[in-house]
Amino acid sequence: MDVTRKLSTDEVWRVVEHVSPIDLLAGELTETSEPAGACPAPDAGRSDGSVVVGDRYLLGVTTLRALRSACLGTVAARTFVTSGATTAAVVGAGLPAELQVSMLCRYVPGISHLTVATPNGREGETVTQRVVDELDLAGIGHSVTSSAEEAVFGANLVVVALDARLDLEVARFVKGSVVVNSSGRDLPKHLVAVAHQVCFDDLRKAFAGAGLRWEPERMLLVELSTADMPSASLARRVCDEADRLDIVKEV
Repeated sequence: MDVTRKLSTDEVWRVVEHVSPIDLLAGELTETSEPAGACPAPDAGRSDGSVVVGDRYLLGVTTLRALRSACLGTVAARTFVTSGATTAAVVGAGLPAELQVSMLCRYVPGISHLTVATPNGREGETVTQRVVDELDLAGIGHSVTSSAEEAVFGANLVVVALDARLDLEVARFVKGSVVVNSSGRDLPKHLVAVAHQVCFDDLRKAFAGAGLRWEPERMLLVELSTADMPSASLARRVCDEADRLDIVKEV
């Protein structure tokens, strides 16, 4: 097997800039596709943390997981947030949160302000100039805090990014808010207990639930239970798009 091309994180970003998350997840949204959790890992793993895709490409597993989580979180937000003006919060750090903020900015209409809560106040890990420029261009007010409590206060959309943790009192959440858990981790039981919980391991079910109604006094918790799993269909779609856009460098 002769692997000749490798996608860097920057090259994956370029794909994301040209292709919507719905298009990237098309392989998981078709009636004939396997449920996301059933997708095998791309063709083979490597000791350097990459996977081989289609015998021609290398793609980092960390990047693939972050991308899939952000795509899922964005699709869920578009599906279930129906109000005109949206105040959003993203809890997380590093590439997963950065991708999530970028996708929410571009694909969820009506966001007026977005707050990012990063652990230990490591703002530079999430709010890079790339993301700041996107938020500014979209006219979205933005702020960064090390406090998840501060971030979710007043937010009617909260997205918990890949590998992040959220442990807050229920009183901090706006009544009727939508909380999307794409972290790959369980949320605290006291939050789950008071929410109208919807658990999706299959995006087709999420779209079928677009007309879902829940009590306006209750928080809607959208659990994306397979968000942290690599997806073969997503990996191949990213590589195909990178090839089409001619942005992949030789190894």
